Amino acid sequence: NGDFQLIDYSKPERKWMLRSISFSLARVIHPSDPEEVMPTAIYMNATVPGKEEGQILVLGRLNPFALKKSFDITASGRNLIFNQYSGLIPDFPLNFKEGTLQFKAKAVAHENQVDIHHQVKIEKLKFTLKQPDQKKPTTIFGLPSTTIAHFFNHVQSDQKPFEFDFRITGDLEDPKFNIWKE
Repeated sequence: NGDFQLIDYSKPERKWMLRSISFSLARVIHPSDPEEVMPTAIYMNATVPGKEEGQILVLGRLNPFALKKSFDITASGRNLIFNQYSGLIPDFPLNFKEGTLQFKAKAVAHENQVDIHHQVKIEKLKFTLKQPDQKKPTTIFGLPSTTIAHFFNHVQSDQKPFEFDFRITGDLEDPKFNIWKE
């Protein structure tokens, strides 16, 4: 149980903190038991300081020592303030100015075949533009970053929350498959 804080002194606005982290592993067995496909249980709970206190919860089972990955993990977050996380995705062409995130994610894998389902709710999201790189145009979902910023700052900002679901599926053995890029 403890706290985690990330501060980038070269960019003072880049701070990230998790408080009151509780983390546990149960039934860690090495070498893995061939009778039990997913012997290890994981639990993590943390609070995120901000205007409203956010919370992150992760529960699941996995076998970190198996050759073929199998796991069943559920994660959720609520009241997460976006502008605290711009530093975690430095390649994203916009900075988060305002907004809160709530999400639920269910990740299931069996013998390296992964299926991750996300439910996302975003409230009052606003952006600022980063300095554009003249060598390459900045796009998000195939649209110019200025269009995305305008949509959230002026069209969507006062509307009801923006909600969407998305799914990522693939083969973890495929070298071209990247969960983060998908």
